[in-house]
Amino acid sequence: RSSGAVIRGLHAVDCGHGVFMADETTGALIEDSSFEYNGIGVRVPEAPIGIVIRGSSFRANDQGGVWGVAAGLLPGGANHNLLIRDNKFTQDRTGVLLLNVSAVVENNTFENEGEAAIYVGAPAEVRENQVRGGGYGILAAQSDGAVFEANDISGSSTVGFLLREASHTIARNNRLDGNAYGFVTLFGERGGALLVDNLVMAQRYDGILVIGGSPMVRGNRVLGNQGAGLRIMDFISRDGRRSPAQPTFEDNTVTGNKVDQPQRGTYREPARGPER
Repeated sequence: RSSGAVIRGLHAVDCGHGVFMADETTGALIEDSSFEYNGIGVRVPEAPIGIVIRGSSFRANDQGGVWGVAAGLLPGGANHNLLIRDNKFTQDRTGVLLLNVSAVVENNTFENEGEAAIYVGAPAEVRENQVRGGGYGILAAQSDGAVFEANDISGSSTVGFLLREASHTIARNNRLDGNAYGFVTLFGERGGALLVDNLVMAQRYDGILVIGGSPMVRGNRVLGNQGAGLRIMDFISRDGRRSPAQPTFEDNTVTGNKVDQPQRGTYREPARGPER
């Protein structure tokens, strides 16, 4: 609960929480520490003020490495008073989870994270991270005002970068290489997501897949993907409602894919299985 706490050289193994910061905590520094096989490595306050986590390692934490969850984004929530930098995350369920907690996440490495390397539902800045393998590389769900820049994502078994119902969100100068899918945008208002100047190459399926959303897709290089370079699909819900996909494409280079011309289609929401 203290202000100005410094935690250095801590090795937390097989705990519920390696470090639990109460919501009164301000100005704390965690560095050169390791967190392995815990429930959560580090739980940060709902409204972080001057919290820094750097130079530490996180491995096989059951719920997540760094965990920031709040019931709602507080006024002034995009103040980025949480810095997560120069850390290594390996085989956690989720490396960094930010729901209604704003942060800067930069220059970290993620290897074989289970569900997602970085899960963002907040106006975060996520830049210059290296993601290798695992489930989702970056998953941005209902992110408002987030910026994702110069991240390098490869080997994801599902989607390199998923944006779901994003608004005022920019993905710029990212490199997606050898994932199952590259970018997937799902729903979202017109122009709510901007994909600009990204390199999307050698995905096992589609490079950029738009389902029921209307992002702006500009200046990207979409190269050598084994499915369509660009695929646009209207979404049809179980009750028959249609959400049209109406993206805007400008000045993209789409070449060397199995199919270079944009492909149109529909995605029908699967029927629910029988209740048990």
